[in-house]
Amino acid sequence: MDEFRVLNHDGLRTPNELVTHKVLDAIGDLYLAGHPIIGAFTGHKSGHALNNRLVRALLDDPSSFEWASFDRPEDLPGAFTPLPVQELAAA
Repeated sequence: MDEFRVLNHDGLRTPNELVTHKVLDAIGDLYLAGHPIIGAFTGHKSGHALNNRLVRALLDDPSSFEWASFDRPEDLPGAFTPLPVQELAAA
């Protein structure tokens, strides 16, 4: 993209490519915190630099987060529940 148009000769690969690109960028940027984050993220015109500032601010302020551990797999949030072996083979 420039200020006015898509620069790829063939246009966008999917109708929602811009949104999915932004979401994957944010997930990757937050992953750089070094630990899984159980929380919510809302970004408005965010990019790598702003996401990086968010992670740095989060880690610089211990009162902004708490460490969580789960002794029993059934207590894990759904996103962290391991897939059964048969589902992994089908994926």
